[in-house]
Amino acid sequence: MKAKRAAIYYAIKACSADAEYHKNEQAYVRKMAGLIGVSEEEVTQLEAMYFEEERLREKRVKLLFPDGLPYSS
Repeated sequence: MKAKRAAIYYAIKACSADAEYHKNEQAYVRKMAGLIGVSEEEVTQLEAMYFEEERLREKRVKLLFPDGLPYSS
């Protein structure tokens, strides 16, 4: 499977869609990763990349919309 790391990355994103990445979700992602041959170290790197992207997104939103998002209440 050529996209196994991508599958794990998108699983992390999906698990984080509710703004939390719970311990049970982390454990399940790691279990799935092991089944498809993605190492624990790779999962840790993918999680770090996801959280870095989220921090950058939040920074961008704050810079672009300092008074809050125009479409939120």
